[in-house]
Amino acid sequence: MLGDKQKLVLRELSQRLLSSNNLLNGSYTRLATRGLVQVSGPDSENFLQGLTTNQMTKIKPGLSGLYQTFLYPNGRVMLDSYIYPKNETSESGKSGFIIEVDGRLVNTLLLLLRVHKLRAKIEIQDVTEEYSTFVVWGNPLNISQDGRVLYDIIKSNKTTSSSCIWAIDSRTPSLGLRLILDKSKEVALPESYQKVGQNDYDLYRMLMGIPEGSNDFTQRVSLPLELNLDIMKGVDFMKGCYVGQELTIRTHHRGMIRKRLMPVIFSKDSNLNMLEFKVDNKIELNLPAEPCAVDYLSNVSDNYKAPVSESEGTKVRRTRQPGRVSSSLYNVGLAVMRLDVAANYQNALLNKDDDSAKSLSPLYVKNNSQENIYLAPLFPYWWL
Repeated sequence: MLGDKQKLVLRELSQRLLSSNNLLNGSYTRLATRGLVQVSGPDSENFLQGLTTNQMTKIKPGLSGLYQTFLYPNGRVMLDSYIYPKNETSESGKSGFIIEVDGRLVNTLLLLLRVHKLRAKIEIQDVTEEYSTFVVWGNPLNISQDGRVLYDIIKSNKTTSSSCIWAIDSRTPSLGLRLILDKSKEVALPESYQKVGQNDYDLYRMLMGIPEGSNDFTQRVSLPLELNLDIMKGVDFMKGCYVGQELTIRTHHRGMIRKRLMPVIFSKDSNLNMLEFKVDNKIELNLPAEPCAVDYLSNVSDNYKAPVSESEGTKVRRTRQPGRVSSSLYNVGLAVMRLDVAANYQNALLNKDDDSAKSLSPLYVKNNSQENIYLAPLFPYWWL
């Protein structure tokens, strides 16, 4: 859909957006919005194996946690999570797992686990008040450059009460390291790392098109492959039965992924110039907190015409919705966009003088004041 030249420009643009906001420097933050649930007992691995999209057998004591999701029976997303090995054995000999989720969905997870527990020999406990979640990221953690830095951090954060609970964030390259530490502990890092606010981390992952938490998807509506779980290593397609598997596997094998979550850049000006994109942390767009539909501004001029399709068996012409914005921060957002639409707009925005650019209607959403806020989709650099 994009030529080599366009892909190179998009890679350079993504790197510029990240580096211009100091997001590639060694940084860390405590994620106050995350909740933690512990599942322990001899049946805990088999129990979670039947509920999650990834292989629980890959999670071993002393090793990295794993990204995965819990689905509804119809294959729609319930919640996304990281599952870590507890890395310790209690006096009763029970090992277990720590499940990290959006703090607002802890009760949803607890209900799911208790409904499916039946006679399984497990114990379920909310341990949000016992531990904290930290994320560490930046160029120094790039494993391809020097993996020793990452493992030195893991080693230095081991405590006496529980061995360091950790995960290399495998969703994308350079997303860093996650650490679960006792509530009283602060993460131990080299002096070159700076502590930043959670907004910096959210901006970093949003610019790379990474969803995390219920702000970035719609429960009972979002599909795991539309949220990029397949390319973020959140689904194991060789795995046996689990709740919601049928639709996920069928979609994967049929190759019917027409929409994906990706970053979008917002502007109050309909004349967007992709090559001049920059993050504006002072802009006030007043966008809705809930998901909102992306539409075509078809009445700008005679040159702008929204793509249309004709309904079968009728003369009614309709416009297919190009996408839906899930969340936003400053002038950056995440949206599930039709891939063909996103590719066309990126080609047009990168080639302003091309005739095809003039035939496309600007994309927009309505803010809380019913004003038009324009947007442009941006393929993440790690897709290209």
